Amino acid sequence: MDFLDSLSRSYWVLKKFKVTLGRFACVPQLFHEFTGLSFVQITVCKLDAHDLKILRGLGVLKCLVLGLDFIPKQAIVINNEGFRALQRFSIYCPVPWLTVDTEAMPKLTYLQLEFHACPTNPVSVPMGISNLCNLAKVALWYNVRYANNSSIKRTVEAVKEEAAKCRNTMQMPSLFINGIEQDDVEAVDEETGSATGAPSGTCARAEDDVQDVKETAKA
Repeated sequence: MDFLDSLSRSYWVLKKFKVTLGRFACVPQLFHEFTGLSFVQITVCKLDAHDLKILRGLGVLKCLVLGLDFIPKQAIVINNEGFRALQRFSIYCPVPWLTVDTEAMPKLTYLQLEFHACPTNPVSVPMGISNLCNLAKVALWYNVRYANNSSIKRTVEAVKEEAAKCRNTMQMPSLFINGIEQDDVEAVDEETGSATGAPSGTCARAEDDVQDVKETAKA
């Protein structure tokens, strides 16, 4: 992606950066200069602490669509630094090994995870989703042919558990799997570990998610 080096300063007021063909070796260093970005969609071949620091530095970023063209060897930790304006976060990767710390991404309302069936460590599942204080919707996407794959099942169950924790509070995010809202997510009593029940849901179409992202990009 050498074209970034040729950008003149007149382009450094970008509000939207979207690359759907090809991938970057890492998060572009020039993002330090693109301080007005509110929408970013890229695919990277690695994501380390420095890359996350660059993304956290985008102070007005509202929507992040991030593709990971690799299998993480350790959890991708989202802490409470940066991402203060982020409202929508979509991540596409073989294994969504994501850990969200307390008070991270305080304005996030939508989280989407798209992942594959591949050999994984049992602990490489999303954790801390219940820490997202304003989360309204979680969407999971995977190939239905692999619904019984062990890694797929572990990820789905982990997210359901996190969603159940959210429902112990006033926060009640909806959970969608391949476009269908789940009505079997139940709040968990943290003292006894027993289910207390959850509201039922209705079907939703995947097109709604795409439209939501488009609307955010226009904002």
